[in-house]
Amino acid sequence: MLDAVRMMLSLGVSEIEVTQMASTNPARLLRIDGDCGSIEEGKRADLVALDHSGAVRLTIVDGLIGYSHA
Repeated sequence: MLDAVRMMLSLGVSEIEVTQMASTNPARLLRIDGDCGSIEEGKRADLVALDHSGAVRLTIVDGLIGYSHA
C-alpha cells in the first residue's frame, strides 16, 4: 500500500484522494468501515504518518506507537 500511495502522489493525485484510496475505500470494500478506515471517535487508532518525501515517520497501531523516526 505504501508503494501505491507513493506512486499516486508522484502522479499528482491529491493527498485527500490518496488518503481515501488507501484507507476509507479499502475499509468500505472489506465492510470494516465501522471500525477503521477513517479518524473518528470510537474507531481503531491505526495511523501511518509520512513525511513530504513519502518516508514513514510514525505508525500507531490500536492507539500505541509502533514505530517512530525522530
